[in-house]
Amino acid sequence: MGQGRGADVPLGELTVVVEGLIRLMESESAISFPVNLGNPEELTVRDLVDLVVDMTSTDSRIVHEPLPVDDPRRRKPDIGRAIELLGWSPRVPLREGLISTIRWFEDEAHRIAQPMFASASLIAAE
Repeated sequence: MGQGRGADVPLGELTVVVEGLIRLMESESAISFPVNLGNPEELTVRDLVDLVVDMTSTDSRIVHEPLPVDDPRRRKPDIGRAIELLGWSPRVPLREGLISTIRWFEDEAHRIAQPMFASASLIAAE
């Protein structure tokens, strides 16, 4: 969406976030507080796309769509409560998480017979 330079995205490796959710469900001290489980490192969508394209050596083309009006410009979660109340913080570096994600998608067992591609506007219209 947009040019990818203004919108930031917090990324979290799934198994680490699930571990945080389990700790949150088992916690007595975090029961009445919102607790953010995410990665406080900000990365623009464009930087993420450039990294994935570089790591996969793909020739994918980048399509820019207008940002939704209510799209937040920054998504940097404050994980202070997760650290304090749960003893949790993200621990998988971005590049390491992307390597395992790319390997998962490269595995033949995870491929579907006919990939589906649709623009965001088509999906939103349904």
